[in-house]
Amino acid sequence: MVVGLKPDFRESVTETTLECGLKPHADDMDVIDLALRRHAILVTVDVKIIQKCKDYQDRSSRECLYGLLMLPDGILIQRRILEGLKAGTKQMRHSRYDRPLTWADIHDDNLLVKAHKSGDPDVEELCKCAWDD
Repeated sequence: MVVGLKPDFRESVTETTLECGLKPHADDMDVIDLALRRHAILVTVDVKIIQKCKDYQDRSSRECLYGLLMLPDGILIQRRILEGLKAGTKQMRHSRYDRPLTWADIHDDNLLVKAHKSGDPDVEELCKCAWDD
């Protein structure tokens, strides 16, 4: 659960699944569908959702999502990671860019950010869709 992190994100653009009408413990596909409809970066600790996002894009909607941020367990660790990204002490990098990424880049290019307890996060493509070429 990353609901406790809401204050660590931009207030005017951050919503939880509960605030958007989903029930606690909603099905992952419903959460993914909500993120697509809201054009939102999905934030979770559930590593199983990575494959579900890929399957959703490939089979269900044939649309690309708007990015995924995977955080490790532990709210204090999560806050430290987010603070590091905001301060620039942690950087999101991808081979397509010659600079650190912004959240707009993650959103626009539908990238997967895998944050770690220490070090910079790994960034990779979330979609390898044939229709995206």
